[in-house]
Amino acid sequence: MQARFKEGDKVRYQSNGHSPDFDGAEGIVVEEKQATVVVKLTTLVRTVGDTYTVGCIVALTKLYLSVVGEEIPNDEAVEHPAHYGGKEDPYEVIKVIEAWGLGFKLGNVVKYVARAGKKDPAKELEDLKKGRFYIDHRIEELEKVALANNS
Repeated sequence: MQARFKEGDKVRYQSNGHSPDFDGAEGIVVEEKQATVVVKLTTLVRTVGDTYTVGCIVALTKLYLSVVGEEIPNDEAVEHPAHYGGKEDPYEVIKVIEAWGLGFKLGNVVKYVARAGKKDPAKELEDLKKGRFYIDHRIEELEKVALANNS
């Protein structure tokens, strides 16, 4: 896989509300990893419990980083996010859900399983549990219908 970021690139973090603590933070790329980019901060960042000073080394989710001057337009982040496959992918999550006629509950199962570990690597387990939540609700729904039909 070709690297999207090069060592020395000046990058900006913008999650559009998904991870607002670091929104607007800028830094210099130290290293690109699978789902994150190691960045040396050039701006001060204050989160709920911590302060990250200029020069701190942090790993930031790749999905929300762009090279300064090459920012991704907001509509792309909203309408066809990379963690769901992106606009050009024939298997983009929304396309699959619609093509298979999955509806709300099973559509959410596909959505959360597809994005697990991609939208936010630290929340992979949470995404999988969300998928399980919707599958459990669909199973309960089907069991109630089966029970009603057998009565």
